[in-house]
Amino acid sequence: MTLVTRPYSAAVPAVTGPMEAIVTDGSFELVLPHDPRIYAYVRRLGGEEWLVLGNFSGEVVEPDLPGASSWELVLGDPPASGLTLQPWEGRVHRRSASA
Repeated sequence: MTLVTRPYSAAVPAVTGPMEAIVTDGSFELVLPHDPRIYAYVRRLGGEEWLVLGNFSGEVVEPDLPGASSWELVLGDPPASGLTLQPWEGRVHRRSASA
């Protein structure tokens, strides 16, 4: 049997390339630090912001973040509304820093 592997970047082209510098070099801000169900942070670099959300609970949660409609989905399933997260779901969103 021959095992064929693909580099991770081939599997997820939307989050690789010129924008990956935001992941490695962008500033980091933890958001919602007091909500035990959600791990959320924003990375910023230049005029770009990325919001990373993870629901670490078995319930549907709506993160209490202003400007929910200004985020564009980069990775994950489209939310039912706003930034609603299904149980155990994770997503990455982006927007321009001026939003």
